[in-house]
Amino acid sequence: MQWWPEYLQVLFYRKFSYRSLLAESHTIMIVGLLFSTIIEHSSFWIISCYSGILGIGIGMGILMTALNKLTQELVPKSQIGIATSSVNLFRSLGATIGVSVLGAVLNNRVSRAMKDNYLKHCIVKY
Repeated sequence: MQWWPEYLQVLFYRKFSYRSLLAESHTIMIVGLLFSTIIEHSSFWIISCYSGILGIGIGMGILMTALNKLTQELVPKSQIGIATSSVNLFRSLGATIGVSVLGAVLNNRVSRAMKDNYLKHCIVKY
């Protein structure tokens, strides 16, 4: 029963223009990113982590829906389906490529860290 996010989006889109929603979503994402970077320097690291994740998630949610609606308004009525499916296709491709690249970087760093720590602990002095 997750009807309330869609309800809030309908209220936002009726009240605000697309340009203001695009600017606000970027601002929310930047604030969320800043909250997530103060984790090391804050004694409230859980709060800053959750507020960062929440801010980035809300900003991305508003941004993606606003871009979809904007795309549908910019194209002729006969090509709305093509434009919407193209936006969703390239969004999915970008997410797939981003996750695979970041997964490779994470895998490389974790394997290097494991080798370094393993070698430090396995040195036997005779």
